[in-house]
Amino acid sequence: MEGWQGVEEEQCGEPVAPHDESNAPFSYEINVDQETVTLIGEGAYFGLAKVTNNGQLGAERDVSDIPESITYDYFDYEDENGDYFAGFIVDYTPDGDGVWQFILQHDDAYADDMGGDGGNYDGPVDVTFNLDFRMYLNDTTKTETTPFLNGTFNEWCGECNPMTDEDGDGVYTITIPLDQGDYEWKFTAGGWNDQEMFDAGTAGTIGDEFVNRLLTVVPSMMEMNVGPYCWNTFEPCPPPSASVTFHLNFSTYLADTSKTETAPFLNGTFNGWCGECNPMTDADEDGIYTITIPLPAGDHELKFTAGGWNDQEMFDAGTAGTVGTEFVNRIITIAETDIDTDIDYGPYCWNQFADCE
Repeated sequence: MEGWQGVEEEQCGEPVAPHDESNAPFSYEINVDQETVTLIGEGAYFGLAKVTNNGQLGAERDVSDIPESITYDYFDYEDENGDYFAGFIVDYTPDGDGVWQFILQHDDAYADDMGGDGGNYDGPVDVTFNLDFRMYLNDTTKTETTPFLNGTFNEWCGECNPMTDEDGDGVYTITIPLDQGDYEWKFTAGGWNDQEMFDAGTAGTIGDEFVNRLLTVVPSMMEMNVGPYCWNTFEPCPPPSASVTFHLNFSTYLADTSKTETAPFLNGTFNGWCGECNPMTDADEDGIYTITIPLPAGDHELKFTAGGWNDQEMFDAGTAGTVGTEFVNRIITIAETDIDTDIDYGPYCWNQFADCE
C-alpha cells in the first residue's frame, strides 16, 4: 500500500476499495490482432492498482479518478525450463515515456489444471455472455421481454439460446462452451422479433451490410466473461437513477458589480468536479439557470461555480444542507424510492439555501 491509498508510508495491508474486488465481477476483452487485454470494471487491474492508461493514481492522475477500464499490451512465453509466463505492459503517459510491465508465472497447480503443459489449455472455453436488459425493458417503445443469444456458434437459430436472470438484477446471462476462434454474434429479443443494430465500423463489430459483434476466444483460459453490456452498446448500462434538475437563481450574482463571471456551472462528486463539463442554461431568460442530470441512489456532494472554477460558492462548516469541514459542499441524497422519478433541487440563490429575494 502507498500514500495515495490512505497510509502514511508504504506498507503491506488489505486492499482498499475499489481495488478490493468490491465491484466484482469484472469482465475483460482480448484483441488477438493488437495483442491487448482490456480489464473492464472500476477497480480491476493487473500488477499495481495505481497504474492506468492515463497516469498513475496519486501522481499524474487524481486518486478519485478511477478508470472504468485499463488496456494492457499482452505477451506470453515459455522459458527453457518449460515454465509458462504471461506479461502485461501498460503505457501510463501520453508520450510513451512511462511504462509498467508485469510478468506473471503460472504456478504448478494451474499448469496441472491446464493439462500439465505450462498453461497452454486448448480445450473448449466456457463463455458467459451478460446482457444488462434493464433499459430495454423500461423502453415503452419496446414490446419484447425475453433476450436471446444468436451467433455463428448456433447458426443464428433465433430462440435456441434464451438468456435468464436468476437473481432478478436485470442482467441476463447464458454460458456456452466455445472452441478457440472468431465468432460473430449479437443479442436479440423475442427470437428475431428485435435485434441489436450497429453502424459499420463500430469498435468491436465486424461486417458492412450485416454488422455483428465479434468475439475472439483464445487458448490458455477455461472461462471467459463477456459484458455485461447494455443493449446495442459495448458499455454497461448506467445505474438506476433519478432525474434531478438543479435550479440556480443567478440574478443577484450577475447584478453584483464585484463579480466578473457570467456563466454558472454545476460541479460535484458525480462529475469529478470537472469544472466546465456541466454548464447551466437559462432558456427563458428569467435569471434562473438549470441543468438536469441522472443521479443514482446515495449521497452526492455539489456546489455551483462560475466560469468553471474561477469562482465558487463558499459555505461555513456546519451550514445546514452542507457536508465537510475543510471543503464544505452542498449535499443531496437520492433515496431508493427516488429512482425513476423527477426531482427538483432549488431554486437557490448563489451561496444560499433559499431563493433570491
